[in-house]
This record gives sequence, structure tokens and C-alpha cells, in this order.
Amino acid sequence: MASTTSAATHAPLLAAIQARRSIYAQGKRQILTDEAVTSLVKAIVKDSPSAFNSQSSRVAILFGKQHEKYWNEYAPEIYGKVAGPEALAKQQKRLEAFAGATGTVLFFEDDASLEASAKRNPGVASQFSPWSLQSSGIAQGNVWNALTAAGYGANLQHVIPSTSPLAAAELLKLPATWRIHAELVFGS
Repeated sequence: MASTTSAATHAPLLAAIQARRSIYAQGKRQILTDEAVTSLVKAIVKDSPSAFNSQSSRVAILFGKQHEKYWNEYAPEIYGKVAGPEALAKQQKRLEAFAGATGTVLFFEDDASLEASAKRNPGVASQFSPWSLQSSGIAQGNVWNALTAAGYGANLQHVIPSTSPLAAAELLKLPATWRIHAELVFGS
């Protein structure tokens, strides 16, 4: 049976999806309070779907000095160690630009949560790792769309995830089972 819901009902969601772009030139003007961003992001991640309701996605939201330190110190240090000084020199201005934004949402998948889900569901245990990537991607897209709808520009990065996925958790004193997958930089 066809839905009787009109296209207008879905217009706000479609508008947010269509407006979402990678925006690199960002400022620090605060559109929402840090608390409002945190509440929004956590609610979206919690309500984003995951296989067998494993809820393995985690986030850390960086603002102010912590956000700046991540892009001015942590990211260059880790990226430079893995990729080398020449590669770091090519990326330095980009990393500095990210520090000029309002904040960063770090997306993680919790290996402990995935292992527990695999133990509860042994018949599909080997699928939880790929499914978690899908769940993480859904959460990333949902958060990006929501921040766009709120008036922020954003861009999705993989600076530390591509070089050392466990380093961010260690540097930020998060659980050692949190493996970083993406960094969503957002600003005005």
C-alpha cells in the first residue's frame, strides 16, 4: 500500500541532506551552545541504527582549547610519526585550518561492545566488524546533516584514523577499546 504522506512532510530532512557539503573555511562563531551541540550529537548517535542493536558507536566532542590542541598538537604528532615529516609538511596548513573551526566530533567504534555482541550472536560473529563500519557511517552522516541543519559548515576527516586508530583514545584518556573512525570538523 502506498504511503499517503506528502513529499512536503519530508522536505526538512531532504533539505538538510541536500545542503550538506564539505565546508573547509570555517570560523569559531558559536551557533549553538557547546551543551546543545553535545546533547544533539549524543542523541543522534544513540538513535542511529546498529546491527542487532549493538550500539557500538561512541563520540567525543571537542571544543575550545581541547579542539585546538587536537589539530595543532595531537594530529600533527601522530600523522608525522606514521606518514613522515614530508607528508606532514604537505598537510600542516590543512590541520591548522581545522583548528580554526568551532569544534570536532570524533567518531569511535567500541571493540568491547562489538566483542560482546559477537559472543551473544555466534552465528554472525564475523559480521559485527563490517556492520560497525556501516553503523558508524550512518551516525556520521546523521550528525553531519543535523549540524548542517543547525547552520554549521562541516567536513569529515580521517587524519588520525588513517594513521593510528587507537592513538586518539590514548591521547584523550578514553577507553582503550575505542577505535577512532572519523573526525567531523564543524564551524560557522
